[in-house]
Amino acid sequence: MQKQPKESIYETEFLLLIGIVFLVVIGMLMAMFSVTYIQDMATLRNVPDILWDFTCGRPTEAGTTLPLLLTISIVCFLVSGVLSGWRWWIKKAGQHDE
Repeated sequence: MQKQPKESIYETEFLLLIGIVFLVVIGMLMAMFSVTYIQDMATLRNVPDILWDFTCGRPTEAGTTLPLLLTISIVCFLVSGVLSGWRWWIKKAGQHDE
């Protein structure tokens, strides 16, 4: 089996870093939009219930804007964490091949 050249490992690490930065920025923007969308403390207190209702498909009287923004933010942060782990794993595997 042929080994990958070292340049492609660095390329993959760089592309993963770009993806991580992009997802973190999108996640932060969505989190900021959702914070500005929350208008009172009662809504802030009910965020877990709103997210759970949105996940289960139950309609809410407030609409789907806030739960959608929060869900996109959470998913972006989770995927960026997975990509960070993948990048770390690739970096570790590249060090062992030397």
